[in-house]
Amino acid sequence: MNKLYITALLTSLTLISSCSHDDDEVIVLPLAVADIDSAGVILRGLSSFDRPSGELEFTLTDDKGVRLTGASAYSIQPTQVST
Repeated sequence: MNKLYITALLTSLTLISSCSHDDDEVIVLPLAVADIDSAGVILRGLSSFDRPSGELEFTLTDDKGVRLTGASAYSIQPTQVST
């Protein structure tokens, strides 16, 4: 009788311990991207700017929000911001 209880207990513990929380993972869908040559409209978005180093990060999208790739030659000009 004790063997039956021990077997049932071990089986239960095995089933419980084999369940994991991997089912809670968030699925990230891939971003839509297009080549810059196919865009009719190009919008620039500034993601971050580090004033001391001058380093900046920006994104290029079309009018539908699709990220553009393939920009190989561009010039960034400083502008005066009025306050």
